[in-house]
Amino acid sequence: AEVISPELGEELSVLCQDSSAEVRASVARALGQIQPRFAVALLSTMTMDDVWFVRLRAIMSLATFKDPSCIDIFVRSLCDTNRVVRQRAALALVDFPRHAKNILELIIATQDKYALHSYVSELQRSGRYGDLLRILKAQQTAPGHSELIQAVEAAQQDLSLREQSTQEPVTETVK
Repeated sequence: AEVISPELGEELSVLCQDSSAEVRASVARALGQIQPRFAVALLSTMTMDDVWFVRLRAIMSLATFKDPSCIDIFVRSLCDTNRVVRQRAALALVDFPRHAKNILELIIATQDKYALHSYVSELQRSGRYGDLLRILKAQQTAPGHSELIQAVEAAQQDLSLREQSTQEPVTETVK
């Protein structure tokens, strides 16, 4: 991955199916440094690898392209079994503020509470949560917008409650 050049594209396509997860992860990292038109298809497949850190590297590399055509891949990765992969997919999605409403609709369609929590959490961390709410509230009369607002606010409330419960000190009564 350190000495990658676009000419290695064909070799990388063979190595992305290597039996070693470490090799596949290195290939995913390298693919983030070559032409998106070649790399996106390979990286998309790698986001479904059996090994979590290969999926993570694939998501990280796809995110470097900042290509809106990858939004569906990131949304699918929000439903990953690994929390770190979900978090990186959410981070990638936050980089598409012009598509936030559509992204939110796709996430809600997954019916995965943790996917929505990951996205809302990353919006909060990046300071873009308020922007999304303003967009949704400005278009509140459009069909389905009130449901989107309710879903986002419910996820934000769930996250706030979870954060409060982890910060409350435990007190014991000693007799």
